Amino acid sequence: MTTDEPRAEARAMPILLGAASLAILYTGCYLGHPALPGNRPGYPLGWWSWFDQGNYLRSAQHLRALDLAPAFHWYPVGYALLAAPFTRLLPMHAFYFVDLAALLAAYLGFLSFARRLSVRALWAVPIFVLSSVADRDLLATWAEPWNTTASAGAIWLFLALMAAEMTAGELAPERLLRLAAIGALGAAIGAIRPSDTFIPALWVGGGALHALVARRPRWGELGAVAIGAAAVAVPFGALYLAIYGPHPSDYVLRSRAIGFVFGQLPWKTVVLLLQPRPWFPDGAGLAARFPWLVLAFAGILPAAWMARGGARLAVVLLAASLVLYWALFFSYVDLLPSGLWRYHNVHYFKWTWPGLGLFAFLWLRAVAGQARRLAVASLAAVFLLMCIRLTPVEVADAVSARMVQFAAGSPSWDAVYFGDYQLADAAGMLRNVEAVRGMPDATGVREIALRRPFEGAVRFVDSNDARAVAPGAPLHRWAARMSLGYPCWLPPRPCRRLAPRD
Repeated sequence: MTTDEPRAEARAMPILLGAASLAILYTGCYLGHPALPGNRPGYPLGWWSWFDQGNYLRSAQHLRALDLAPAFHWYPVGYALLAAPFTRLLPMHAFYFVDLAALLAAYLGFLSFARRLSVRALWAVPIFVLSSVADRDLLATWAEPWNTTASAGAIWLFLALMAAEMTAGELAPERLLRLAAIGALGAAIGAIRPSDTFIPALWVGGGALHALVARRPRWGELGAVAIGAAAVAVPFGALYLAIYGPHPSDYVLRSRAIGFVFGQLPWKTVVLLLQPRPWFPDGAGLAARFPWLVLAFAGILPAAWMARGGARLAVVLLAASLVLYWALFFSYVDLLPSGLWRYHNVHYFKWTWPGLGLFAFLWLRAVAGQARRLAVASLAAVFLLMCIRLTPVEVADAVSARMVQFAAGSPSWDAVYFGDYQLADAAGMLRNVEAVRGMPDATGVREIALRRPFEGAVRFVDSNDARAVAPGAPLHRWAARMSLGYPCWLPPRPCRRLAPRD
């Protein structure tokens, strides 16, 4: 045995321990999950009775049977295709091994990426574990079948290969294989979750620009990426055409109807990150659940300052990917504090947690090193921004409003939150889910505008779904007033005491 072998074993030990810990945590959460099929008498289907999960399983079963009828394939089929081989032997647990493999792929990809920033495995392993699975709700989103799990694994493998490429030397056969893998993973991300496609596009574009500036680009590099991408994109494209034909699927059409409203990003950022209450009757902001996010955001600038060469580009692209991804999904009309924890919509951000944990660690490294002043200044600036409040103020009919409260009896949550009803105001019609969202509260029902403010008098348009809500007269109209104050996301969370209370 050479002297290097014990050192290699010592370096591998934390990686192996981390992988074993993740597998144990994942399996324990999976087997103990109250919605696991068979865990609750009278609820035998468990999460397969949920909308998303039921559609994943149905698609996987019909893909294995080579049944390509579009009625059985609501979501893009990349995730279901991975589980299709397991549907015969493990019909109720077809996604167990797929999701475990994706979790470990994200873990190994993250460790490789962190190493390019001189973060040793001894630190990178706990960063991943603490940021991704230490919280019970985040761990549950890995155990529950979501296509974001497979996407997270593919994204971190892709980022690891891109970071390796940015710090590589001359073109060699192994680099061509790496570039082909980059193309294949980029296409796979799009096949699993089309909304995540901008991440590989951003990185490949940034890498290409870096190559143009640093040296003369080579056609072989571009060809390898194209061949890898085509190896995945062409068969998936053919499968899409075989299922849906040359037109958008029903899922794509429904997603377009809900869509993203970037004009509402400031308000959505505040209620999702900092201050869901008093606008929403329940739910917690992301910063309240994960206060270390202030270090993560503050760590971006000093991390970019301290990195050099290709590593700096990797830091900048990771930061851009995280910020743009959060901005994209904060702008998604159907992502609200009410569903963030109740329906585990926090799973959208699954791949981002290790990256944010890495930036929090890099802030700590910066404040203990030569970039101390920059790190402190960055933290102060981020903390000040996170002191922003959007306080509800009651307004008259002549003033635009963000929320209107109506008298009501005791409508069910589902009737108010999911009902297919419409409201009308002076500017037009507003459909629930697509343009407004209703929730029961102590006074009756509150309706929150998601696309544009309410203008003038607001009323429910008569329909069966509206009658299920049983709305009475409007009671209060609320607009938002911006101010600075003690952070709503820190104890004792003072914004919970603001009107309107629930």
